[in-house]
Amino acid sequence: MLTVNQIYDIRLMHNMEGKSNRSIARETGFDRTTISKYINGNLSHQHLFNRKPSCK
Repeated sequence: MLTVNQIYDIRLMHNMEGKSNRSIARETGFDRTTISKYINGNLSHQHLFNRKPSCK
């Protein structure tokens, strides 16, 4: 799972710098489908904060 800072960086590279999903994937090392999910907003920040801690 990506951190909030990583999501911010991905969206910044796409929206402000105009980079493609493929070039962002190359730079960050994440899969292109992961990049597109976060760029397209299919995964929100609420999903990150509503997780319950795992029991170990």
